[in-house]
Amino acid sequence: MTKVQLITSELGKHLLEKMEGASTICVLTSFVMKSGVQFIADALKKAAQNGADIKICTGDYLYITQPEALEALLSIDDMIGIRMWKSNGTSFHPKAYMFKNNEQDVLYIGSSNLSKSALNHGVEWNIGISEAKEVFDQALEEFSKLFLADQTVALNPENLKEYKANYEEYHKKHTNLVEKWSEQEELEIMLPSNRKAPDIPDRIKESAAEYGDILPRFAQIEALEELHKTVEEETIRLL
Repeated sequence: MTKVQLITSELGKHLLEKMEGASTICVLTSFVMKSGVQFIADALKKAAQNGADIKICTGDYLYITQPEALEALLSIDDMIGIRMWKSNGTSFHPKAYMFKNNEQDVLYIGSSNLSKSALNHGVEWNIGISEAKEVFDQALEEFSKLFLADQTVALNPENLKEYKANYEEYHKKHTNLVEKWSEQEELEIMLPSNRKAPDIPDRIKESAAEYGDILPRFAQIEALEELHKTVEEETIRLL
């Protein structure tokens, strides 16, 4: 019978447990942060040394994935297959983790990208599905299509160098918008799931406060990107 589990925190704990003893590991994630790679690096290395077939696919959408994260992935083990989807402006938002061993197949799919906050204490919703061979096989087939697609390239030192140059150029044009978000993500500003709600005082006294930079989230970043495109198209049309 199919087993379905809702996971609203600490997905990383489940992933680390499944990596141990897995014969196949497939990771499909929109964005990769260095903190996320560090979180799973030891477990991935051990799995690779045990002969597991490991494939990781990420994308260059909006250049949020950090070059340092990709470099860290490459350094784990040469036997790990890492490829990058060239979005060319097409949104790329999948987040899925697949594990196969002699006893069962498990698929985790939801909101968690490969970052420490998303895998550890951040508020994320994911579904774990096991004992559902048809669903797992379909997910594995779709993963393979993306992993081997013509617009997906193998990550190697040369391609990493190209990505880093494109990443830096993108952030120069966009005033470090996504880079600022990445810095905040790396500081783990996401709401902890186990933090006690603060007491509300009877009287509230307002005082001046520094709000810092107000930055958009993922969907807002994409919306702004589309707005920029629309403005550029209209400008060209009027010329």
